[in-house]
Amino acid sequence: MALVPINSDLHANTKFRQMTSLSFAAGTVAVPVYGNEVVAMSHEVPVVFMHDGDGFTLAALLGLRPGQNLLVDPQGRWMGTHIPAIWRRGPFRLARVEGENDRMILCVDDSSDLLSETDGLPLFDETGAPTPLVNSITTLLTQIERDTQIMRNVCATLNRLDMIVPWNLDVTQADGTKQRVSDLYQIDEAKIATMPAESLVEIRDTGALPLIYAHLLSLSKINALGQLARIAHDRAQQQTSVQNGNLNLDRAFGIVEDDPFLF
Repeated sequence: MALVPINSDLHANTKFRQMTSLSFAAGTVAVPVYGNEVVAMSHEVPVVFMHDGDGFTLAALLGLRPGQNLLVDPQGRWMGTHIPAIWRRGPFRLARVEGENDRMILCVDDSSDLLSETDGLPLFDETGAPTPLVNSITTLLTQIERDTQIMRNVCATLNRLDMIVPWNLDVTQADGTKQRVSDLYQIDEAKIATMPAESLVEIRDTGALPLIYAHLLSLSKINALGQLARIAHDRAQQQTSVQNGNLNLDRAFGIVEDDPFLF
C-alpha cells in the first residue's frame, strides 16, 4: 500500500470510482467492527471476540471455514444490509503526523484501482477546494478512529475482568465430520450475575453494555450462517454437476432431503 497525503496539487485531477464489488473480501472469514456497527451487524451474523495483538477486538463472523466469506456472492455482491466501515473507507486512511501524536492527516493509497483521472468523483473542485466526497471520507475515518479507541478500552476492561472466554463452536460438515471453528471468544454471561457492583459500574462507564448485549444476542445468528453455508454448498455441488454433465434436478429446485450442516 502506497499511502500518500492528499493535497490539491498532487491530486487535482484524481477521481474516486465508487466500489462496486467486494470480491477482494471473498476469503475474509471475520472482519473487525466498531461502534454502532456492532449492533447493526449483530442483526445479521454472530459478532464475536477475537485476538488482536495482546488483547481482543469484536469482529463479525462471516464464514465457518478458512477462506470462506458467506456474505459475498460469486459476483462480488454483498448479501447483507450493512457493509463494515473498514471496507467502506476504500483506499483512504488517516495517518498520524510524525512527532505530533494528536494530529492526523488524510491519505490515499495511490496504487488503488479505485482511483482514476478519467472517471469517478473528483477529490478537489476547480478552485482546489476539497469536494464533499473528501469531507464525508474524513468524517467516516475520524469516526472509525474514535470507535477503534473506544473498542480497545472496552475489550481491555472486559479482558482484565476475565469476562472473555472461548466460544467452542463445532460445525458438522457435509461428509459427517465435525470441525471446530477456533480462536473465537464470547462474554461469560453467567459471570455478569456474580460480579461486584463496582465492576458492573466500570463496565457501564466504558460504554461496554450495549456491545455486550448485541454480542450475546448475535450468537444465535450462527443459524443464519448455517443457512448460507448450505446455499453455498448446494451451489458448489450444482456447478460441479453441470461441469460433469450430471445435474441433480431435485437439488437444483431446492428439494433436499439431507441437511449437510448441523449446529
